[in-house]
Amino acid sequence: MQSRPIKELLIILRDSIPEEKDFEGLCVQTTLLRQRDIITLKEMRILDNYLFVNLPGFPGSFRWEKGLKPPRIEWLNEKIRNL
Repeated sequence: MQSRPIKELLIILRDSIPEEKDFEGLCVQTTLLRQRDIITLKEMRILDNYLFVNLPGFPGSFRWEKGLKPPRIEWLNEKIRNL
């Protein structure tokens, strides 16, 4: 099975952000998508790599305040528009 394009995977990621205030972050969300069989292991790795390379800040740190969804959604929308 072929992986979906990164644009489609980013849309899936954006649309999966939960309403709860204790949202952990985009990297955790990719794992949850995989656990729920929404994306494949290969697609999770593609998304994780894309986030690692493209997220602002430095790897291993929270890029935005924990729990804040609007800046993450804004960032994803920008990336989606530019693909």
